[in-house]
Amino acid sequence: MLYRMIGPNDKTAQAVARIIAAQKADGGWAYGTRSHHHFVDGFHTGYVLDLLDRFRKMGMHGLDSAIAGGWQFYRAACFNADGLPRSFAGRDGYLDAHAVAQAIASLCRFGDRDGAIRVAVWAADRLFDPGRDLFFAGIKKDGRPDRRNYMRWTQAWMVWALSIVIENTGPNPSSPQDQAMSNFDPTKPLSFAHPDPNRAEIEADLRALAEPVFRGLYDITRAAASRAKAEGAMETLYGLTRGMKTLQRIGAEQGIILGIRRGG
Repeated sequence: MLYRMIGPNDKTAQAVARIIAAQKADGGWAYGTRSHHHFVDGFHTGYVLDLLDRFRKMGMHGLDSAIAGGWQFYRAACFNADGLPRSFAGRDGYLDAHAVAQAIASLCRFGDRDGAIRVAVWAADRLFDPGRDLFFAGIKKDGRPDRRNYMRWTQAWMVWALSIVIENTGPNPSSPQDQAMSNFDPTKPLSFAHPDPNRAEIEADLRALAEPVFRGLYDITRAAASRAKAEGAMETLYGLTRGMKTLQRIGAEQGIILGIRRGG
């Protein structure tokens, strides 16, 4: 709020620096600093990522690496194999509706509209009580609904999340950067065969990606290429190198500079 009101300032810079410094090696953030706050949960991870992306869109620099690492962690640890959100990173159990709402919003923000729609449809089917016109507080470990009603923690967050997914899935989405990639997973390395019959379609999807997802995909692909090189897996490396070069070319077309070039 302070940054939006007055622009760059010391207090905002210190707060953001503290968040960056608190990021764990795996890309996640602990809930807090006290001894009983060392857990990592889905809704606060998504919340931090949303906030950092807001700062980046307002012109703050130096956030790309933290966002890319956090996004990779969020998608890998805070969603299950079916693409549904988790309350706590890396483990299933009680599912809080707040985590579901935040997941819908974060997926939209980072370009995965299909994922957001999937979660929203699931929430409408499993979390909404048409008899009372409200959302359940969550899903218990045994799969039964937690029928408690929280106006702020549950109802307000779900209304907020559904309004975001509606805005991003209508006939005229609010921003072209919110369009999702339909033919491949942006959390997995990009690799091309030679020749690749799907190249044109994939390149079209790449151009529709939100910048944070685009940058994250490049980082994922570069890391995979480094591993392939170290392991001597040359055929894999060739495909990943084609993916990196494609991302660099499309990024340059859109003013997104990826990687560091020597002498430049």
